[in-house]
Amino acid sequence: MILRRLTEHVKAQNWFAVGLDFLIVVLGVFIGIQVSNWNADQNNKRAARDYVVRIQGEMAANQQDMATRTEYFSRVKSHALRALEALDQAPETLGEEFIIDSYFASLTLSRRIRRSTYDELLSASEINAHID
Repeated sequence: MILRRLTEHVKAQNWFAVGLDFLIVVLGVFIGIQVSNWNADQNNKRAARDYVVRIQGEMAANQQDMATRTEYFSRVKSHALRALEALDQAPETLGEEFIIDSYFASLTLSRRIRRSTYDELLSASEINAHID
Protein backbone atom coordinates (compact mmCIF):
# COMPACT_ATOMS: atom_id res chain seq x y z
CA MET A 1 0.00 0.00 0.00
CA ILE A 2 2.80 2.42 0.90
CA LEU A 3 4.70 1.48 -2.26
CA ARG A 4 1.62 2.03 -4.46
CA ARG A 5 0.96 5.41 -2.84
CA LEU A 6 4.62 6.37 -3.21
CA THR A 7 4.64 5.53 -6.93
CA GLU A 8 1.45 7.56 -7.44
CA HIS A 9 3.03 10.56 -5.75
CA VAL A 10 6.24 10.22 -7.80
CA LYS A 11 4.22 10.05 -11.07
CA ALA A 12 2.29 13.12 -10.00
CA GLN A 13 5.58 14.76 -8.98
CA ASN A 14 4.14 15.60 -5.58
CA TRP A 15 7.50 15.79 -3.82
CA PHE A 16 6.04 16.90 -0.52
CA ALA A 17 3.89 13.75 -0.42
CA VAL A 18 6.90 11.63 -1.45
CA GLY A 19 8.97 13.14 1.36
CA LEU A 20 6.12 12.63 3.82
CA ASP A 21 5.73 8.96 2.77
CA PHE A 22 9.48 8.48 3.09
CA LEU A 23 9.43 10.09 6.54
CA ILE A 24 6.58 7.83 7.64
CA VAL A 25 8.49 4.74 6.52
CA VAL A 26 11.70 5.88 8.23
CA LEU A 27 9.85 6.71 11.45
CA GLY A 28 8.07 3.35 11.35
CA VAL A 29 11.35 1.49 10.96
CA PHE A 30 12.97 3.59 13.68
CA ILE A 31 10.12 2.98 16.12
CA GLY A 32 10.14 -0.73 15.27
CA ILE A 33 13.87 -0.96 15.99
CA GLN A 34 13.45 0.96 19.27
CA VAL A 35 10.65 -1.37 20.41
CA SER A 36 12.76 -4.37 19.47
CA ASN A 37 15.74 -2.99 21.42
CA TRP A 38 13.52 -2.24 24.42
CA ASN A 39 12.11 -5.77 24.30
CA ALA A 40 15.61 -7.29 24.07
CA ASP A 41 16.72 -5.13 27.01
CA GLN A 42 13.74 -6.27 29.08
CA ASN A 43 14.52 -9.92 28.23
CA ASN A 44 18.16 -9.42 29.23
CA LYS A 45 17.13 -7.85 32.55
CA ARG A 46 14.73 -10.73 33.21
CA ALA A 47 17.44 -13.28 32.41
CA ALA A 48 19.94 -11.45 34.63
CA ARG A 49 17.50 -11.49 37.56
CA ASP A 50 16.93 -15.21 36.98
CA TYR A 51 20.67 -15.88 36.93
CA VAL A 52 21.17 -13.90 40.14
CA VAL A 53 18.44 -15.87 41.92
CA ARG A 54 19.88 -19.17 40.70
CA ILE A 55 23.44 -18.25 41.70
CA GLN A 56 22.25 -17.09 45.12
CA GLY A 57 20.55 -20.47 45.59
CA GLU A 58 23.71 -22.32 44.62
CA MET A 59 25.79 -20.12 46.93
CA ALA A 60 23.42 -20.79 49.83
CA ALA A 61 23.62 -24.53 49.17
CA ASN A 62 27.43 -24.32 49.05
CA GLN A 63 27.46 -22.35 52.30
CA GLN A 64 25.27 -24.97 54.00
CA ASP A 65 27.53 -27.69 52.63
CA MET A 66 30.58 -25.92 54.07
CA ALA A 67 28.92 -25.70 57.50
CA THR A 68 28.13 -29.41 57.36
CA ARG A 69 31.68 -30.20 56.28
CA THR A 70 33.15 -28.06 59.08
CA GLU A 71 31.16 -30.00 61.65
CA TYR A 72 31.99 -33.35 59.99
CA PHE A 73 35.73 -32.71 59.84
CA SER A 74 35.74 -31.45 63.40
CA ARG A 75 34.53 -34.89 64.46
CA VAL A 76 37.09 -36.58 62.17
CA LYS A 77 39.83 -34.46 63.72
CA SER A 78 38.83 -35.45 67.27
CA HIS A 79 38.91 -39.14 66.27
CA ALA A 80 42.31 -38.63 64.62
CA LEU A 81 43.73 -36.92 67.71
CA ARG A 82 42.48 -39.75 69.95
CA ALA A 83 44.01 -42.32 67.58
CA LEU A 84 47.34 -40.46 67.66
CA GLU A 85 47.29 -40.30 71.46
CA ALA A 86 46.58 -44.03 71.58
CA LEU A 87 49.70 -44.73 69.53
CA ASP A 88 51.78 -43.70 72.57
CA GLN A 89 50.38 -46.71 74.43
CA ALA A 90 51.62 -50.25 74.21
CA PRO A 91 50.21 -52.06 71.14
CA GLU A 92 48.62 -54.82 73.22
CA THR A 93 46.52 -52.24 75.12
CA LEU A 94 44.97 -50.80 71.96
CA GLY A 95 41.43 -51.98 71.68
CA GLU A 96 38.20 -51.44 69.87
CA GLU A 97 38.16 -47.69 70.54
CA PHE A 98 41.52 -47.28 68.74
CA ILE A 99 40.18 -49.14 65.69
CA ILE A 100 37.06 -46.97 65.62
CA ASP A 101 39.09 -43.78 66.00
CA SER A 102 41.54 -44.88 63.30
CA TYR A 103 38.70 -45.73 60.95
CA PHE A 104 36.90 -42.41 61.42
CA ALA A 105 40.20 -40.52 61.12
CA SER A 106 40.68 -42.01 57.65
CA LEU A 107 37.30 -40.97 56.28
CA THR A 108 36.90 -38.31 53.64
CA LEU A 109 33.88 -36.44 52.39
CA SER A 110 33.89 -35.81 48.67
CA ARG A 111 32.86 -32.35 47.59
CA ARG A 112 31.35 -31.03 44.45
CA ILE A 113 30.78 -27.29 44.44
CA ARG A 114 27.44 -26.31 42.94
CA ARG A 115 28.13 -23.95 40.09
CA SER A 116 25.96 -25.08 37.19
CA THR A 117 24.48 -21.61 36.63
CA TYR A 118 27.95 -20.06 36.54
CA ASP A 119 29.12 -22.74 34.09
CA GLU A 120 26.02 -22.11 31.98
CA LEU A 121 26.84 -18.41 31.86
CA LEU A 122 30.42 -19.13 30.85
CA SER A 123 29.45 -21.62 28.14
CA ALA A 124 26.89 -19.23 26.68
CA SER A 125 29.42 -16.38 26.84
CA GLU A 126 26.75 -14.35 28.62
CA ILE A 127 29.21 -12.96 31.15
CA ASN A 128 31.71 -11.84 28.53
CA ALA A 129 28.98 -10.17 26.47
CA HIS A 130 27.96 -7.91 29.37
CA ILE A 131 31.39 -6.99 30.72
CA ASP A 132 32.61 -3.71 29.30
